Amino acid sequence: MIDEQRRFNLPTVDGGELEVEINWSEDPDVKDCKTLRFHDKANDRTFSIKRDDLVTLLLVVGDAKTQKDLMPIQVRKVRRIERLLHGTIKAKKNYTRGDSIEFTVPWIDEIPIDDEVLSGNMPGSKSKIIT
Repeated sequence: MIDEQRRFNLPTVDGGELEVEINWSEDPDVKDCKTLRFHDKANDRTFSIKRDDLVTLLLVVGDAKTQKDLMPIQVRKVRRIERLLHGTIKAKKNYTRGDSIEFTVPWIDEIPIDDEVLSGNMPGSKSKIIT
């Protein structure tokens, strides 16, 4: 993420330019690229749009590939260990005193190996892509 003030020029369909400015103020609603200020040089108009609203719009109007590229994917690799725990309890009530009750309980441990946050396609073969 860009943390200093910057200006970019976006070409418009009619051949003009739209100037985009970020981090122009220390206001908490503006810094850290939270709000983008657009300046239309041809019509001498300035307006601001929140980053979240702009990203939401791009997700709504984008095709499936664009949406997939814009949405972050978290990949967590875990080692799954399944065990069966066995135990015995001696009954004190509702059974004959001294009766043994045996039980078996499944126990599943998931130990994280590493975490990764990706955007767009995940590495590896296509069979590993989660959609």
